[in-house]
Amino acid sequence: MQAPDPILVLRAQTGDRDALDALLRMCQSPLHRYITGLLGDATAAEDVLQECLFRIARKLKWLSDPSLFRAWAFLFAADFSNKTHMLLLIGLTMSYTIVILGLVALGAHVNRSTLRILQAIDAARGSQAA
Repeated sequence: MQAPDPILVLRAQTGDRDALDALLRMCQSPLHRYITGLLGDATAAEDVLQECLFRIARKLKWLSDPSLFRAWAFLFAADFSNKTHMLLLIGLTMSYTIVILGLVALGAHVNRSTLRILQAIDAARGSQAA
């Protein structure tokens, strides 16, 4: 992805929906490839990408230097991908992983007990489906 025009970023930051849509479309494919490379799973990457795009759109107003948008977007993707990967490694499904990361983004404290409870729910749902 080439660095987008800083004017486009500024327009998106000031609430121009067309500029925001163009910005997100511009970074969607490169971020998907990057996230897929980090996670090694295209399906999980799609879920992570959607969450990253949502967070990028929500936090764009705090980006102080529009010329750094590209690096900033990839840092978002790397951070969220790494957190997702860690939660997937402990055995949570993608849906619970997204829930946990959403709770953390909202300021909730997620501890080991919370993770154990989610794992038990996930296991119970899996045995019911079988």
